[in-house]
Amino acid sequence: MKVHKLPPLQLGHEFDGWSEFQVTGRVTILQGVMLFFSSLFFFALTLSLVFVTIATKPEGVLEELHKFELQCLAAGPA
Repeated sequence: MKVHKLPPLQLGHEFDGWSEFQVTGRVTILQGVMLFFSSLFFFALTLSLVFVTIATKPEGVLEELHKFELQCLAAGPA
């Protein structure tokens, strides 16, 4: 709040009765929780992509590419 030069909490504000520390603590905790879950989701998604069976064998990649090519040939030119 000091960085943004905001006034201290005033009477009648939705956080009336809270200290500055309580208000910023709630925001900081929420940001930390969101950061934790988004990081967890990102790393889980990354690891799942790395360890998928297609990615572990080059033959799997070639097989998927071949299936894709057959689908494209069956669909014909656009």
